[in-house]
Amino acid sequence: MKEIPKIMKFDFITASSYGIPAIIAFFLLSVPFGMILSPLTFLFIFLGSSFFIFSLAPTAEKNNFNKLYGVLPIQRKNITRARFLYIFLLFFTAEIAVLLLTKISFSLNLWSYINFENSIKQKIIVAFESTDLTVNLTEYIFLGFCLIFSYLEMAEQIGGLENLAKILLITITIIVGIIAIVSIINAKNDNLFPFNLPELTSLPKIIAVNIIALIICLLFGEITKCSLVKREL
Repeated sequence: MKEIPKIMKFDFITASSYGIPAIIAFFLLSVPFGMILSPLTFLFIFLGSSFFIFSLAPTAEKNNFNKLYGVLPIQRKNITRARFLYIFLLFFTAEIAVLLLTKISFSLNLWSYINFENSIKQKIIVAFESTDLTVNLTEYIFLGFCLIFSYLEMAEQIGGLENLAKILLITITIIVGIIAIVSIINAKNDNLFPFNLPELTSLPKIIAVNIIALIICLLFGEITKCSLVKREL
């Protein structure tokens, strides 16, 4: 188990050449707008964090890291577990960053020091009325990203990088299809969904979401590990 933090650090360094510029760009894009116009723009930080995952598989294949892993005294199961914990930790960090920035933006109220047109100002006032919307979306996006990226990582490790594009396309198609069906069903209503999503604004619920996200990542990691072990036998 001591190997896992070192493997996670190695993955972070591997992806940093793409991930760091991406997270800086999304941070610089989201923070000014989030502080002045709407805290919802902080959610772009999740997209920046995803670049620390997107670049891992191509970089590993390009540099033949699989051969390197075979030479090093590291158990294959720990490499797999480390990757899924890495996914959780990345988006957990993004979640904390978004929540902290949201709290800061509401404390500073920088928008109140700028003279906006009345129509724009009214929209900003609505955006800064409550943190509930931003916190709710943060938790749902955090949970969704952990689920989707864990699934894609499992699919890539089991099916191979050459099949990842097909898997990603199928996943996106399914998601878009679900959204389209829900929108059609609920076209005559004001709500986006035909059911009420639970509020996730209280601290116990946020902690519960993080526990669920961690379990999801660990579960996909164990499924992947078992599949790879059976393949090697």
